[in-house]
Amino acid sequence: YVPPLRKGQEKELMHSPSLEYCKRKMWLAEDESGEVVGRICAMISTRYNEKYGTRRVRFGWFDLIDDVRVGKLLMEAAESWAKSCGMEEIHGPLSYNTLGRQGMLVEGFDKLAPFSCLYNYPYYVDMMKELGFEKECDWLQYKLVANHGVPDKARRVAKLVEERYNLRFISIDKLKKDTEMVRKFFRLYNDSFAQTVYNFIPLTEEE
Repeated sequence: YVPPLRKGQEKELMHSPSLEYCKRKMWLAEDESGEVVGRICAMISTRYNEKYGTRRVRFGWFDLIDDVRVGKLLMEAAESWAKSCGMEEIHGPLSYNTLGRQGMLVEGFDKLAPFSCLYNYPYYVDMMKELGFEKECDWLQYKLVANHGVPDKARRVAKLVEERYNLRFISIDKLKKDTEMVRKFFRLYNDSFAQTVYNFIPLTEEE
């Protein structure tokens, strides 16, 4: 496992456009010598709670040593703040929006971790149970071998779809220069994912 770049984490955490509608609080846990042994960020997304009719706080950027006492202190801090803000449930690990890294690895610790997904050690799973959490849903990752080629059936289906809906390929560089096309893409992204992706929060204009 290769941890994400610090600069990237800092940007995601401190300078996200999602902070326009999210409020958050962060904590570090230290041992007696002042060594950092854990961290957590608690977030309240008004857009999520309004969309799903909940009063939930989410937690993320959750990392700690293999010591349930540290996990308990971090969670108690997050939960106490959440209750003071009128929240009733806590869920995570999540980011501010659906584009961020989310979820917790429960199987496949021997596999190479994708850069877009969270990684955690196996002890996190037992610790979460000990802290009173239960699994809400399963997210699955699939690995496709790139050098096996595209199956003929997939090619035939792609051709049919291309002809039926008058689709065409365009350069990604050309797309980036077409502001209106980019906006159409993200509007379609929001519409497509709104009813199909678990916990989805439509992206704002700024995001």
